[in-house]
Amino acid sequence: MTASPAAWRHLLVLLAYVALGAAFAWPLPAQMTTALPGQPSGDTGVYVWNLWVFRHELVEHQRFPFFTFEILTLASPTPLTLHNYTTVADLAAFFVLPIAGVVGTYNGLLILSCAASAYAMFLLARRRTGDDAAAWLAGVAFGFSPFMMARFGEHFSLVQAAPLPIFALLLLRLYQGGSWRVAAAAGLVVAWAYLSDPYYAVYCMLMLLFFAAYSAVTLRVREEGPRWTRGTWVLDLAILCLGGLIAGILIRGGGRVDVFGLRVSMRSLYTPVLALTVLILLRALFALRPRLRWHIPPVFFNWRMYFAAAVAALVAMAPLIYTAVQASSEAASLRAPVLWRSSARGLDLLALLAPNPLHPWFGGVSAGWIASLPEGFVENVASVPWTILAVLAAGAAIYKVRLPWPWMIWTGCFTLLALGPFIHVAGLNTYIPTPWTLLRYVPIAGAARMPTRFGVLVAMGFAMLLCLMLAEVRKRSRRPALLTAVVGAVLIVELLPAPRTLYSAVPPAVVRTIAEDPRPLRVLNLPFGVRDGL
Repeated sequence: MTASPAAWRHLLVLLAYVALGAAFAWPLPAQMTTALPGQPSGDTGVYVWNLWVFRHELVEHQRFPFFTFEILTLASPTPLTLHNYTTVADLAAFFVLPIAGVVGTYNGLLILSCAASAYAMFLLARRRTGDDAAAWLAGVAFGFSPFMMARFGEHFSLVQAAPLPIFALLLLRLYQGGSWRVAAAAGLVVAWAYLSDPYYAVYCMLMLLFFAAYSAVTLRVREEGPRWTRGTWVLDLAILCLGGLIAGILIRGGGRVDVFGLRVSMRSLYTPVLALTVLILLRALFALRPRLRWHIPPVFFNWRMYFAAAVAALVAMAPLIYTAVQASSEAASLRAPVLWRSSARGLDLLALLAPNPLHPWFGGVSAGWIASLPEGFVENVASVPWTILAVLAAGAAIYKVRLPWPWMIWTGCFTLLALGPFIHVAGLNTYIPTPWTLLRYVPIAGAARMPTRFGVLVAMGFAMLLCLMLAEVRKRSRRPALLTAVVGAVLIVELLPAPRTLYSAVPPAVVRTIAEDPRPLRVLNLPFGVRDGL
């Protein structure tokens, strides 16, 4: 039985992504068993340990792999359900570890994870446009984006982003009339996302919320120009007064004011700018007078869809549920409240527009500045490729292409979330709030405490916009193949992360001595504080 041409096409697409992943990881493919792309003493070492301990608990001790006696304690097992365990990768590594070794297996899975993420984006883009060439470049733009390449050497779990495009693809099929089987598959993908990185399960829920809101709500703005509406002078006066107050705080540094016997202290711009933002939004609503219309698709009332998705997700995550509940109850006292002014910052707006900081030619322009931002270099890399911006601008200006609103709104919404609770520009806090200001207090959404990681959905949005624009431009171009080749070559060159720094994966002699000791030993690290103050 021979494979169909479609199957061969998909195989070639996937192999091309694997080859590109190997090239972007170079020289790692030449040192698969002796080097790692990240420091073994950091997060990379933890992810390598994940692969080993999962199989170790099952094979050596015949124990449930979500508990371990190998760390922290000699008395009771340590639960690993709240640990970033990368269970899907652990399962994939189970049969490969005896052949390729721990380091070789980890490096192979890392390259394949990038290729799988790119291929998943290809499937989504191809379903939306039917253009294989444009969809392939969308996969490149997502799977090998600066966001993904920066985390290649540190956050193995965040490189496993394939569930996100697959979940979006299933949502599209549900909207177009999918069955309960599609809903069950969506539930399995949410479990897949959680077992890759819990952040991605939260993102799937936010994608579902966006899908539901966009499908049910229609917004129409009046066509005639804005008119002076009775009563809006109150808003205009309040905006003017708040603007003056903010200017005064900027000039004089704030102070205290007595109002009707109450002493009001204003020394920062958080509250005044929040109030000003709300008033400006209200004034815009009065000016535009938008009309909301509700149209709930029939699929929203199909209880079988919800039941199938919930059952599939629960069954896939059944091994985790008991230990997760137990670990959550024990760690409840360790949870810190989300504070208005002290939560994690998001991406700097300028970081989204900066040149790719990983590039060998022009990365130095932005790498040093990005490394100086809070949370460090890796968390702040999410540059939007200039090639994508150029294609979008040229398509709109030359070919007069209008992109579909859903993906434009998608990209805009998740870009706002990635900016964090307050917008920063070039390191300066503008105090302008974003939707994340309030969304971070919502129980499930707030679990994704690092808004910078919404950058993966920003990369996904721009990859789809690239595909949509390129597909339309290709239809109107006299030489679509040449156009695609030029755009693809420029995009790949711009995304190139080089030189890739490698770290030795050869364990020190003292570690090998401990490993060879047949006794049931434990290793305790004593922090003397000579260098780090602990």
